[in-house]
Amino acid sequence: MKKLIYRLIVLLLIGFTLNIEAQNLDNNIDRTEKSIEDGKYKYSNASCDVIVEFKNNTYTEYHPNKEYIKAKIKWLTDHHYMLEIVEIQKKDLPFGVGTKMTTKVVRKKGNFISYESNLQGLTWSGKFVKIKE
Repeated sequence: MKKLIYRLIVLLLIGFTLNIEAQNLDNNIDRTEKSIEDGKYKYSNASCDVIVEFKNNTYTEYHPNKEYIKAKIKWLTDHHYMLEIVEIQKKDLPFGVGTKMTTKVVRKKGNFISYESNLQGLTWSGKFVKIKE
């Protein structure tokens, strides 16, 4: 009986310690390590390749015909960020300046970064490829 009580106490202490550590990780949202480094990347959509630049918490997409979209990046965690559109020079978009989009990095392998984005209730997956400079 004493062994059973001893084991239960040890299990409770371990569970309590793990719970405190999980809370500490959740509260540490302002992290400095980001899963996407500053640099240039590329993704492909149905009509063309788009160059994306991450630089100093700014995100810029360069489209053909000198069109672009600029946004501020706010890192929510090291694998999850929010973009807020600050400037648009691109025709026929269903959103404008001030629109917010969230993106979650789901996998990194070599020069490839897989992500899931959500914009105004629409969700999609994509892949960035790091451009060697």
